Amino acid sequence: MLAFISLFLGLVTGPQTVELAVSGKVAAVELRLDGESLGIVREPPWELEVDFGPRLTTRKLVVIGRDKRGVPLAVVTQLINVPRSPIESELLLDDWQRGIPGSGRLIWHSVDPVEPTELSLQLDGQQIEIRRDGRFELPSLTERSLHFLSAEIHLPDGRLSTAEAVFGGVFGGSVRTDLTAIPLFFDGKAPPEPDLTGWLRTEDEALRVVAFEQGGAEVVLVRDEAARKPLEELDNRLYERLGEDSYRFVTLEETDSVRLASSMSKHNSRQHADYLLFPQSHPWPAGDVPLSVMLWGLKLEDPGVEPQQLVDAVAVAGRAAAASQKRRAVVLLVADCEAAEGVRSVESVRAYLEELQVPLRVWMVRPVPKDVGDIGFCSQVEDVSSARRLLRAIKHLRQTLEHQRIAWVEGRHLPRTIELSELAGDVRLRTFRLGERGDSESEAGSESEAGSESEAGSGSEAESGSEAESESEAGSAAQH
Repeated sequence: MLAFISLFLGLVTGPQTVELAVSGKVAAVELRLDGESLGIVREPPWELEVDFGPRLTTRKLVVIGRDKRGVPLAVVTQLINVPRSPIESELLLDDWQRGIPGSGRLIWHSVDPVEPTELSLQLDGQQIEIRRDGRFELPSLTERSLHFLSAEIHLPDGRLSTAEAVFGGVFGGSVRTDLTAIPLFFDGKAPPEPDLTGWLRTEDEALRVVAFEQGGAEVVLVRDEAARKPLEELDNRLYERLGEDSYRFVTLEETDSVRLASSMSKHNSRQHADYLLFPQSHPWPAGDVPLSVMLWGLKLEDPGVEPQQLVDAVAVAGRAAAASQKRRAVVLLVADCEAAEGVRSVESVRAYLEELQVPLRVWMVRPVPKDVGDIGFCSQVEDVSSARRLLRAIKHLRQTLEHQRIAWVEGRHLPRTIELSELAGDVRLRTFRLGERGDSESEAGSESEAGSESEAGSGSEAESGSEAESESEAGSAAQH
């Protein structure tokens, strides 16, 4: 037998002791990190110190168990710093006729004995009915076409698990469930059904894209507590400016969701590991409530303990957004972009979110000085100190989500191992920060206009740009 005793469920960097459970005919174990051999252990204690490096990045840790002659007997793998589902789930398909299933069942396993609050199921992008016990019927389908089945399980504490299956077409009567969701970022409008053959590859092979979808999006908020009161006041001013009819449309899409990740952590000690946990809220439907309300109104029952660790919270929020396997973004709400603190550096966390393909937006509730430097998150901060600027930031966020699509590829892959080929055209794998400080100023108009808006953030009289302009921004931010 060969198994990991050390399970790295949190974010990991630097030297760590990897402890293994070894029994039976296994006489030696070899540890490999991203394909590089780290050493061989031939006797108890079955452990080795592994340096995961100073940079926060996804890694692949492999252990090979061999007998006395060196013949491999067992291999175990642990992916490090990757998005993890809190629930194990799987789609089982039944009643096969001529290579096509007629029904199926969604099954799940969780360490907590709790019942899901919601089950949802989509076939080729269309919602189909699924019963509370996870069973479902499939409509009449053709074997010649490739079909993509996607399920979601929501638990009462806000956790979410997904399961996917592909059948038909080139797979005939077989089912493929080991899939990876890859966000694609289009510079312009995404085509509805592009031919993605040959677009994606790893260093060793071309990847087969089995599905391409828009689906819903997930936005994870990280809020500096010093920004909460200004956000509430800003929301009130926005309501006064727009009036009820326009204000209620300052939302994201109906299929999108928003959740809050705490900026403060809770310490959790388990055998072999200590973790800093950042609590998160339930995902809330984003189409019913103005986003400006969610920015300050979402709360956590147990947010953790001070001091705030905004930088580390952003890293955890990025991993949670990627785990949704949807179009995604993280929004950091701050009172001062220079004040972000944490165990890790801002640059390492930025690079980590870029690797996970999670766009990061930084919104500052106070006017951003023209001479602000690159300290903390200031290099990409957006000024949301006035109603007009907040509407513009919401518009940029919507564009960030609208320019994304999800490509599902065969196999399990680390995001950083996937590349685009020359066939991909105007699309990229890494995030683009639409509306960064330089971009947003150019979109806002002249530099003098941006300056006057900054001054407007400090008083209601100065902020009183024409209602027509505010309503125009609202329509743009809420355009469906």
